[in-house]
Amino acid sequence: MPTSEPDPAAGAPGHWQKNDALFHPDTAAAETKRALLARADRKVLLLDDSKFQANGLYHVADLADFNDVVVNAELHAERRERAAA
Repeated sequence: MPTSEPDPAAGAPGHWQKNDALFHPDTAAAETKRALLARADRKVLLLDDSKFQANGLYHVADLADFNDVVVNAELHAERRERAAA
């Protein structure tokens, strides 16, 4: 099972994991997010530092699948660097 780290998804609940991927705790929500990402021309991931401690079970997308990553100023520098990589 993945270990916790950050979150994302423009205002919607979701969870980031140490393996540089977005996970969600609900299978139906994860499926919906995957379907939306599959249709998107441009994918933007919004990271909020408050979500970095959450766990998720269902894979949504890898960080590399996103065109842009937006992070709030309070995000720890190490995590910010990982998101920018």
